[in-house]
Amino acid sequence: MIKENKIATLRENYEESCCTTTFKDYVVRESENDPRFFTFLFDEELEHDFDFSLTDEQKQEFDDFVDSLPDAIPLDELASFSDDETSLYFNSKELSENGYDELDIIEAYPEYDFVENDNGRLVYHLNEE
Repeated sequence: MIKENKIATLRENYEESCCTTTFKDYVVRESENDPRFFTFLFDEELEHDFDFSLTDEQKQEFDDFVDSLPDAIPLDELASFSDDETSLYFNSKELSENGYDELDIIEAYPEYDFVENDNGRLVYHLNEE
C-alpha cells in the first residue's frame, strides 16, 4: 500500500461526495460499505470481493492507516482568498464540520478582520494597519 497515493485518492473521493462527516469517518464508512475498498487499499485482485477477509496483519495495517488520517481538513485548505488577497472567505458549514471556530481563524489569520456572515459565507478583510 502506497499511503500517500491512497490518501490522495480517498481525499478526492471524499471532497466529491459532499460528505458531512470528517475525512477519517468517511474512510471508515467506505471500508464498511464498499466491497472493493480493501482491494483498492491493499492492491490485491480478489475473486469475490465480499468473501475477502482481512488477515490479522492487514487488520492492523488498516487500523494504523486510519489512525494516521487527520480528523479534519486543515484550516488553510478551507480558506479562499480574493485575487489580490485583501479578502479571505470561509464556508461556515465546512468550518463547523471540521471542528473549527472563529478563534481558530483569528489565530491562523491575525492580519484579517471579520466583516460579515453572508448567508454562511464568512468574510474577512485584510487589516488596514
